[in-house]
Amino acid sequence: MKAKDALIGWTPDDMFRPDEPTAGQVLVTRLPKPGEDDPICPFLCAGGAALEERRTMSGWKQIAMVFIDYHALVAGDGIDPEVAHDAMLEIDEFRRFMAQDIAGSETCDSLRHTRGEVGSENAIWRRPPEEGRVLSVWIDEVKLPGAARAARAAGGVDEGR
Repeated sequence: MKAKDALIGWTPDDMFRPDEPTAGQVLVTRLPKPGEDDPICPFLCAGGAALEERRTMSGWKQIAMVFIDYHALVAGDGIDPEVAHDAMLEIDEFRRFMAQDIAGSETCDSLRHTRGEVGSENAIWRRPPEEGRVLSVWIDEVKLPGAARAARAAGGVDEGR
């Protein structure tokens, strides 16, 4: 569904609401038609098309607001990032404009490059501080040839994190 039609309901997941049955949950659904029940009534917070100005917003402003909504859910109200992500996948603009290699992206399955194996030329390596294992961040060399060449020339990136 389009962002202008997407009603977002959630209940923050924090110590102040331990007994809320919807704590930590998110629902993204269409605006109800006149006379229909409001599907987000069980939730403490509402966003997206619940705000009248969001129903008429278009273009990049609307796209930005979709990602601001996601950030507010996760960073502001303690919603698990995967719970918020899965719910927000109902919104066309969220799927279309997220990073290409994230599950649920419209372009995730149609990338033009092949993901390499360990030691591949198209991988940048980073070491997170809380783990000893290496994670990879893939580069789409078709779109970022300069970054890919720079990473190869530098022998990858290891920030010691």
